[in-house]
Amino acid sequence: MHYCVRRGTTMSHFFSSDIGILAGNGTSPSIWNFFGSDFRPHPHPDDVYFGDRPILNVEHADDGALWSMSAHGIQSHCNEYGMWASSKGLLINFGKTKALFFGTHPRVLPTIMLQGRTLEWTDDAKYLGILFRTMAVDIFKEHSLEVAKKALRICNVTLAMGRFLGDIHPRAGLAIYSARADSLLTYGSQVVVITADRTLRQLERVQITFFRRLLHVHRRSMIAALHSETGFTPVRYQRMILVMRYLQCLLSERTTTTRLAPLGVDACQDLWSAGKKCWLTDIAHALRSLYHPINVCLDDLCDPRHVVTLVSEVDALWKTEVVDEITGSPMTSLLAAPLWECNGAPAAFCSYLNVRIPAHRIALTRALTASHQLAIEHGKWHGIDKEWRLCRMCSNDVEDVPHVLFLCPFPPADSIRGPFLSSVWGCYPSWKVTVRSPTHLLLLLAGTDDLVDTTAHFVHELFTLWESVPLLLNHQSTAEAVREYS
Repeated sequence: MHYCVRRGTTMSHFFSSDIGILAGNGTSPSIWNFFGSDFRPHPHPDDVYFGDRPILNVEHADDGALWSMSAHGIQSHCNEYGMWASSKGLLINFGKTKALFFGTHPRVLPTIMLQGRTLEWTDDAKYLGILFRTMAVDIFKEHSLEVAKKALRICNVTLAMGRFLGDIHPRAGLAIYSARADSLLTYGSQVVVITADRTLRQLERVQITFFRRLLHVHRRSMIAALHSETGFTPVRYQRMILVMRYLQCLLSERTTTTRLAPLGVDACQDLWSAGKKCWLTDIAHALRSLYHPINVCLDDLCDPRHVVTLVSEVDALWKTEVVDEITGSPMTSLLAAPLWECNGAPAAFCSYLNVRIPAHRIALTRALTASHQLAIEHGKWHGIDKEWRLCRMCSNDVEDVPHVLFLCPFPPADSIRGPFLSSVWGCYPSWKVTVRSPTHLLLLLAGTDDLVDTTAHFVHELFTLWESVPLLLNHQSTAEAVREYS
């Protein structure tokens, strides 16, 4: 079908809708905005103002809202809207048309009429996909919990595909997450600033759960390792970066546009100065709640150049947090080594995650992120001192990744280790001199593209060998178990 838009005496060119009607077509919102642009209610003394501009009504496609500071004002606008809709031949969906009261509720709610029908008062309503809860301290809490549930369902469905299609490669899984789940976890973050830490943790839990299941690491794995190995920004910081960039955009348009959003910054300035909460105070609170608190004043948030600096500062801050957590924990010493030497990126998609054979990739990932079945990790869960988390094969040293891969004298391990190291020395003979420790060797192997596949296979073989013998969680000999296996 072909369409043409007329406004006054001006006609647009003809355009077509691929699906016939305009509903669902990409041009539909814009056409609706044109269609409703002649609704201009008369000003009322109780209208809401942004600076010196009254905000009587807002529309986005077929979703509209009327505003006022009093019942008389909103009733006046409803009367005009009812007459305008009748003149246009529009039918109002009264099932979705609600009245909301922001602030302290009166004892008796006033009656609001629209086209002769009484509107229902409600404490929650959705506008442009954002759920408002007027009676809650955090009016956006339910919205955040709702998007968290939707994102979690998408993550579960995505990972459930592995039962039918086989293992989901990390790069493919992260692409699906970025396109579907991440867009939900950050939906509306430009205007919905979450100040409650408990609510933010609900969103973070979805991201963390997905990354752990995608990489096949256990639920006790360090969260910082998930971000350092995938390169994905934590939800808390991602939402903060998006809202700061939006503020930067609004500040740049304050003197060059007639849109409402930039004028809202002026209204927030007035509220801040009056000691009341607003969007800008929520941003300031969220910045103070970060890993390293960032304290800002009203002038800082209204200075475009300072906001640009804040965006860079927040983006660097989450990487600093990742580095601090990894380098400060003994369980991630393998990941910390490049950071101590300042020759590794704090967070980036690691090349070893491209290993194609799932079992090999999972073994190497667990070795580097301390999500393995070795005594050094499991002994900690049972409260055993580190010096007693002995190797189940030789009982001579602590059973950690470097010991298992390169140091344990157990004969079956030597038979696997010998041919592998011979091939490595054959490809890189200089490593015999430059390698400083078993940890250094493992990091070199995992970071070398032409060796990472064989390294993952090597790690998988040794981990499989170790899992065939029960853990040694106290200082007792496992000679019988070792002899039985041999």
